[in-house]
Amino acid sequence: MGFNVVLGGYMSIKRIAESIDSKMWIPSDRNSVVSLCEAILRIFRDEGDRKDRQKARLMWLVEKYGVDEFKAEVVKEIESYDRGVNVDVTQPLDTTPFERRKLHGVHKQPQEGKCRVGFLVPSGRLSQIECR
Repeated sequence: MGFNVVLGGYMSIKRIAESIDSKMWIPSDRNSVVSLCEAILRIFRDEGDRKDRQKARLMWLVEKYGVDEFKAEVVKEIESYDRGVNVDVTQPLDTTPFERRKLHGVHKQPQEGKCRVGFLVPSGRLSQIECR
C-alpha cells in the first residue's frame, strides 16, 4: 500500500500547469511519508530561490533541476536519513473505468425485499421521523 508522488503546478495567471509526475512511489507508512516531506522541504530550503516571491515555488526548482535530477536529489536526501525508507518507481495508474452509482431515486439492495431511497435536500436538515 502506498502512493505515487506528484508535484504541484504553477499558481500564476501567466503560467498555469498541472501537477507533474515525479516518477516516485512511496509506501504509505508514517516514516516514509514524513521522510519524503522532510527531504523535499530541506531541498527547497537549501536550493530554492526564496528572495523573489514570484519564484519562491517548488516548481521553479523542479524546472531548474529537471524531474529526474530532482527525484535523484530527493532519494539521496532520504537515504542520508538512514531510516530504511525506499523510494520506488511510479506505479501504473488504474485504467478501469469508474462507474458512479445513481444516488437519487429508489434502488434495490442486495438483501431480499430491501430498498434504499436517495433524494436531494436543498437546505436545512431532515430528522429520522420526517423521513419515514
